[in-house]
Amino acid sequence: MAWSNFLLLVTFPLEGLIFFGTIMGWPNMVEVLKQLHVYEDLCDLNSNETEITNSIVNCNQRDVIFSTAGTIGGFSMNVMTLVFGLIVDKKGLFLSRSLITITVTVGLLCLMFTPDANWLMFPGIFLQSAGGYAFVLTNATMSTLFPKFAAIVLVLGQCLFQIASSYFRVLSIIFDSGVPYKWIIGANILLTIPVWIRTLFLFPEKRFELDMNVFNESFFGKRFRKTPIEPEKNDGKKMEDKSDNTAKEKESSLKYFKDVNYLIMVVWIVFANLNVLFCTFTWNAYTRLVAGDDYQTHVNSFGNFAWTASIFAITVGLCSDGLTKVFNKKTAAFGKILGVFIFVILNLIVGVIFGILQLSFDEDLLLPTVFIYNIYRAWAYSLVAVFVKFMFPMKFFGSLLGAQRCALGITSLAMLGLPEIPKEYGEDGFRGIFYFFIATQVAMIAFPIILGRKLIRMKNEQ
Repeated sequence: MAWSNFLLLVTFPLEGLIFFGTIMGWPNMVEVLKQLHVYEDLCDLNSNETEITNSIVNCNQRDVIFSTAGTIGGFSMNVMTLVFGLIVDKKGLFLSRSLITITVTVGLLCLMFTPDANWLMFPGIFLQSAGGYAFVLTNATMSTLFPKFAAIVLVLGQCLFQIASSYFRVLSIIFDSGVPYKWIIGANILLTIPVWIRTLFLFPEKRFELDMNVFNESFFGKRFRKTPIEPEKNDGKKMEDKSDNTAKEKESSLKYFKDVNYLIMVVWIVFANLNVLFCTFTWNAYTRLVAGDDYQTHVNSFGNFAWTASIFAITVGLCSDGLTKVFNKKTAAFGKILGVFIFVILNLIVGVIFGILQLSFDEDLLLPTVFIYNIYRAWAYSLVAVFVKFMFPMKFFGSLLGAQRCALGITSLAMLGLPEIPKEYGEDGFRGIFYFFIATQVAMIAFPIILGRKLIRMKNEQ
């Protein structure tokens, strides 16, 4: 293994822990912004509906603003993954990662000055979250370099995505220790420097290929190389072949977007994502309803244990790679997809348990609910990357993964209205939504049924 390939892999966690999926820890950032009096003026201190807990002012109007900001962040993270994914497939990794890093940096600058100009929270969270999964996508493509443990490399990105949802919790701890808010965000901006170093020296300008030395194909590596690659001659035949290949690629891409396995996977992850987002962005309100003035303890637990999702996520990769070795006489894709099949069924069962725990409205079950929530989201998001990588051609990975994230982003706009239901109807509102998500888990048994038929065909073809 080339030294640069090894360095690319070992620096992967540094980027992931800081920039992957931080919006999933939004409840902890909300508490920091509340302490900084962001949108505090929306609350009427003379109203019976306004609560003051540990000097933090809470009211429905303020909760709506923050849940809306969280929804915008989730929408951005998902939809912008499609934009950056298309750039990866069409223009290459260097341009995509450069644009992602610039976007995130501008978002952090907006968040830095949010206490001074509250409206900056919205463009700030939109731009900062835009790279939340796009960074995962660009790193996931490196699995091509490591075919023997490709599923583990893919799932490693999901593990870091889960761990990074605790990042805002870490920032809140640092803030509570007395470090000024702007210093914290300023340090976060400085941490984009290692991202630029990886982009310039360790990522190929275009895409990863098996047995590639990544430094030689990087932006700076190509300019340091002593023997340049001679450009291809653009004769008529080559131009014609290139045109034919481009047409074939477009046709193939459309074919996979219409594939029934892909479509049912998108429907399944859309419902799973809505379930996760509803819990994430209403956790503060839900715990206030269940635990009263002690709700902050449970909000902290939500952030404190978010990292545990990474442990559950890695089991997907271990299982998929392990099954590939067990069924070594079949294609690698068979073992990987069999692993997806098993974990989709387990995830649906966990989803039902998750809903039942929430329906209890029992303070003693809030911590178990957090752990079940982490299992549920860890498996759901991890399975998608493995499914897309081994079910479809790698050259369409960015587009296919980006398209399903775009679907998540568009459907996540439902979160602009869903949190209003429990605010209007209280416990009954929560119950109705929990019952709905339990019903979707039962209905989505269609996914493993269709996937099982695909596995049977794969087995018979060999």
